[in-house]
Amino acid sequence: MAIIICTKCGKAIEVEATSGDNSTFICNECAEEINQPAYKAELAELEAKPEKTESEKARIEFLKGLIK
Repeated sequence: MAIIICTKCGKAIEVEATSGDNSTFICNECAEEINQPAYKAELAELEAKPEKTESEKARIEFLKGLIK
């Protein structure tokens, strides 16, 4: 096991030992926070479409669940 540190919040995460470069690691919570503007933009774009496919409707509901 190895400990890696989130470069955004400093949270320590225990992971299986890796040989990769973890100097730019960002934890899931910080990644979700960083992605919020993109989620909102995609949601606005999809909601603006006059006709939506079933997959677009499903994506809209999924995005609504991600947006804080």
